[in-house]
Formats: sequence, C-alpha cells, structure tokens
Amino acid sequence: TVDELKTALTNASGTASSPYEIFIKNGEYDLGTEINTQVKDYTHLIGESRDGVIIKNSPAVEGLDKTATLQTGSNVSIKNLTLKCRAPWSGSAERGVCLWDKGTNNTYENICLDGLQDTYYSNGAAGMTCTFTDCIIRGTVDFICGSGNITFNNCNLQLAVSHGGSAPIIAAPATYTSETAG
Repeated sequence: TVDELKTALTNASGTASSPYEIFIKNGEYDLGTEINTQVKDYTHLIGESRDGVIIKNSPAVEGLDKTATLQTGSNVSIKNLTLKCRAPWSGSAERGVCLWDKGTNNTYENICLDGLQDTYYSNGAAGMTCTFTDCIIRGTVDFICGSGNITFNNCNLQLAVSHGGSAPIIAAPATYTSETAG
C-alpha cells in the first residue's frame, strides 16, 4: 500500500556498506497532494516492473519546489518503476517535478519519469553526478532542468505539446561556473 511505501521511506537507514533496499510490488501508489517525499541517502528503490509500479502525486499548487513526487538524497538507486506528477492547475505554467535530485552519485535504471515542465530537476551541489540508463523521460517545456553532471545512457526522451501550446524544449541547464559542463 502507499502507507507501507511511505513508512519504508521514512524508516530507511542505509549506509555505504549496507544500503537500505525497498522492493515495490506492481501497483499504483498515489501520494495524493503530498510533495517532495524523501528518498534518503543510501536507499535503493526497486520496483517489480517499470510499467507495473506507478508512484504518483497531484500537487495542490504549481511550482518547481512545490511539486516533486520524490526528492532524493545521495547514493540513491531507483530501478524499474514510473514516477508521475499530474497537477490540477491549468494555464501556461505547468511545472510538475517527478524527480527532484538533490544528491550526488545517484543511479536510475529502467525508470519512466512522466511529467510536464521540469519533469527531472537536478539541484545538487557543484560536482553533483548521476546516471540514467534505459529510461524514459517525458515532458513538455525544459523537462530536464537544473545543475550537475548528468549522464543519459540509452534513454528515450519523449516530447509532448504543453497545454499552453508552447513548443517542446528539452533542457534548461544551470551550470556552475566551476564546471565545464552540466
């Protein structure tokens, strides 16, 4: 159930030598209007299947830091699941973050991020790194945004037309002056 998932995330206490693993069975886990649900450092979320495990939320208000389905710490691994952010607002602003990556050394494998604007938001410190492998990232306007050295291996970026009719834009990077890429 969604309550069991939230309890497992709250109780997560992994370390570098012993990450905390949470296996998620196929099903829909609706967080309702809850935002920024924390995935703590050294936590591994492992879904039964990408299309079978759906974790979603419907935030009450629009905004980059007010909508994330999940928010990660560092040394997090997420595999085989879908994150969705669908908000009830309308109009030209449709920021809905599925994954707010605030850590470093995170890995994402065979996941789908299904959002609108700002689907994936990386907001870590200078030098932040993460890797996506065999993932789908779906969105409308600058749906990959933020800072850090993010690597995409064999990923499918799916462009959608926004409700406001804006042309699709893939990325809005925010590169630190101390970094050569990001």
